[in-house]
Amino acid sequence: MTYENMENSLDRGGPITLYEFAIGTDEKPFRYTDSDKREFHEGVPWEKIPIQRGKIENSGSLTKVKFEITVPKNLEIVRLYAAYPPSDVVYVRVLEGHYDDRDRQFLTVAAGRLLNVKIEQGRAILLCEPATTSIRRPGLRRNWQRGCPLQLYGPACRAVRVDEECEVRSFDQNTIFVSAPAGGFLPGIDAYANGILQWVNQDTARREVRSLLDGVAEDDGFRLRVAGPVFHVPETVFVTKGCSHTEEACLLWHNNVLNYGGQRWIPYKNPVGNLSVYF
Repeated sequence: MTYENMENSLDRGGPITLYEFAIGTDEKPFRYTDSDKREFHEGVPWEKIPIQRGKIENSGSLTKVKFEITVPKNLEIVRLYAAYPPSDVVYVRVLEGHYDDRDRQFLTVAAGRLLNVKIEQGRAILLCEPATTSIRRPGLRRNWQRGCPLQLYGPACRAVRVDEECEVRSFDQNTIFVSAPAGGFLPGIDAYANGILQWVNQDTARREVRSLLDGVAEDDGFRLRVAGPVFHVPETVFVTKGCSHTEEACLLWHNNVLNYGGQRWIPYKNPVGNLSVYF
């Protein structure tokens, strides 16, 4: 019997809900169910836990479209948010089926991403956003400006990204002291401001990513200030150059000035007046 027949039946319906949380492209997502026993679907098990989904609300504003999932506060997906959110997007998928459906047909009733977690009255509430919200959200406008508006290492930027491996000397909550990579920090430590620091968390075996704010040369290494906490760092990390989105940085830091996205020929003085209001 199909899902639709079971759903429309007056006495045979027995809803089962499946919940899947996938971190980025992780091949081993967390799978749970509100069934009274472990369920098998798509060839994999879904573990039974106390879990419940609220209604999907839509007040007419994209900023208020959301749904919530309530789970025990000691769940592994909750612990990932204890110190700092995961570096990759956490995708959510909710499926519904019925106990007595011999065909085991489950349909997706909600899909999106997990935004945040809050602890309330001894339980955890997962705040989720439907996928349709990001699809319908308008994109950024590209202005006529001197500075480059392109996403660094994006398809329009075309700068070559190089992740340089560095040895970790020490670290604390928001800084990390590293040695220079084999090729050296060229064209200088300033090029790594607004860059990327990444490593593999030794406890979770997951990738951690942080933005670099700035750096200072010290002795035979460099102390980098990081946006976000630094913890469980292995012996080596990878550092990627940033960009100040100026023509000079594009030329000297990335040798990519031919793809510079800013309008460098905008005059500093307005040719039709004394006040420049457009740069």
